[in-house]
Amino acid sequence: MTFRVSPPPGGGPFGKKVFRGMLAGCGLLVLVGAGMARAGDGVAALGTSLATLGAVGLASAAVGLLIERRLRRGGRDGSNGGRRRPGAH
Repeated sequence: MTFRVSPPPGGGPFGKKVFRGMLAGCGLLVLVGAGMARAGDGVAALGTSLATLGAVGLASAAVGLLIERRLRRGGRDGSNGGRRRPGAH
């Protein structure tokens, strides 16, 4: 019986489908927030908040993917730190 320790790369802890949905949701927040920011006074404040929230979500996803890629490039895929097991050929 084998248990997967780390999720597949490129999709975060919930998988690629959920990760892409999150990216789409953040992009939608940015677009809707930017549209609302051009409206009246009270709505503009809400629009700015939504656009900022979406941008922070997109930025954190991008940073997470870069960190994951850098760790994988360094030979560490989360399984054993890039080291071979004793006795393995």
